[in-house]
Amino acid sequence: MTRKIQKTMKGRISELKNLQMVAGLKTKNPFGVDNLEDLNKKMSDMMELDLQKYAEISGVSSRGTRVQLKEKIRGAFLSHKRGSTSLDISLKRDPFTKKERANVAQLMLEE
Repeated sequence: MTRKIQKTMKGRISELKNLQMVAGLKTKNPFGVDNLEDLNKKMSDMMELDLQKYAEISGVSSRGTRVQLKEKIRGAFLSHKRGSTSLDISLKRDPFTKKERANVAQLMLEE
């Protein structure tokens, strides 16, 4: 790979990283936990008011009973883990050509 191509690709990668930061894609999980067991444990100690605040922080409707809130939060957590969210941030086209895409992962690891 030539230096010119490497420089161009590094520039595009840094642009994508900046876009991810601006869009909030690199932020920590809004639930603050990484698995369902930890989520259930965290919610088991919460009162209804705490669950309402937690739901708001997590982007879930805060209406409902304690049981309903737990189910909503669990459902949102599982959706988040699968990668399906209500926020749709999609690129209209791939910013890399087929040739460049083959080297993107390698360059990202080097940084």
